[in-house]
Amino acid sequence: MSDEAYEKYQLELILREYESRGFDVLQEAQAGLGNMRFDAIAKNRSSGQLVIIELVNKAQSKTRAAERINAIRRLAESYPDAQVDLRYIDVEKSRLHWWRDTVGEDRYASIEDALTKRLPRRPNDSLGWTMYFMQVWALHTATIRAYGRLLDLLTAPPVGRGALEIYNELLRFELLSPPEDLVDGVSLNLFDLHEAVLAIADGAVVNESYLDSLIHHFYSVRQQVRKRMKPMLKD
Repeated sequence: MSDEAYEKYQLELILREYESRGFDVLQEAQAGLGNMRFDAIAKNRSSGQLVIIELVNKAQSKTRAAERINAIRRLAESYPDAQVDLRYIDVEKSRLHWWRDTVGEDRYASIEDALTKRLPRRPNDSLGWTMYFMQVWALHTATIRAYGRLLDLLTAPPVGRGALEIYNELLRFELLSPPEDLVDGVSLNLFDLHEAVLAIADGAVVNESYLDSLIHHFYSVRQQVRKRMKPMLKD
C-alpha cells in the first residue's frame, strides 16, 4: 500500500468514526473563507459543532506544514468555536505499509508464475469463504501487478504503486476490460471488492455473492492476460 493510499485509508476510518458520532463529513473540504482547504471538515448534525480534520506525517515539507498551520489560524479567527483534530500518521512504521519485491531481469517469470497458480478448493462455510476470499484476492492482485510491470505501466518503483492503481491504468489504456462488463450477472467492480477486503480486515465475514464476484473477476482477468500475453510468453 502506497503512502498516499494508506493516508486515504486512515482518513476514511477517521471519517467513519465521526459519522458514527452524529457528524456530517466532507473530505478534502473547503472552508467558507478564502481558499483554505483541509483534509476533512466534520459538522455535528445536532449541535452544529465544527471540527477541522488534518492528517500530519513527517514526510510533509516544512512549507506544506506552514501552509496548514496558517490556514488553521485564519479559520480560528472566523470560527473561534471550531475544533481541530490533528492525526499523526506514521506511514513508515505502519504494518500496512507493505514493501513489494521488484521484478528481476526475467520479467516474464512473475506473470507466468501468477498465471499458472491454481486456487485451493473452495470451502462450504461463511468463515471459510472469508479466508478463501483473501486467498483469491492475493493471487488476483499479484496477477494485476505482474501484468502491469510487464507492460511497463509503472512510472515509479512497484513499492509506490498498488494493484488498484495499476488496474486503473490497465483499464484506461484498454489493456484490460472490466470483468463486470464481460461476465453476466456480475455487478461488483474491483473497487467494490476492495471495500470487502477492508471490511474483512476490520472483522467482517464476507457473503457468498462477494466471493462469487471476486472469482469471476479473477478468471476473467486471467483469461484476458493469457490471451494478450500468449505471443510473448515462453514456450
